[in-house]
Amino acid sequence: LALNYALPRTENVRLEILTPTGRKVKTLVNGTQTAGRYRLEWHRIDDYGNRVPAGVYLIRLTAGGKRLTKKFVLMN
Repeated sequence: LALNYALPRTENVRLEILTPTGRKVKTLVNGTQTAGRYRLEWHRIDDYGNRVPAGVYLIRLTAGGKRLTKKFVLMN
């Protein structure tokens, strides 16, 4: 799964994959990033090294005091 996002300025960024109930599956980014465009690949592996099954998930980006959450379906 390819994830793309852009930052207008240097920010503390947190990018997470969650279940629909809000349980954290994977933290992809947790730190300061400079302004620019970013592309991450998530290979369906959770924070414990387990493969994540197909289903509905949320991706949450927190940066600059703002939070954006989007729902997506992960298919086999």
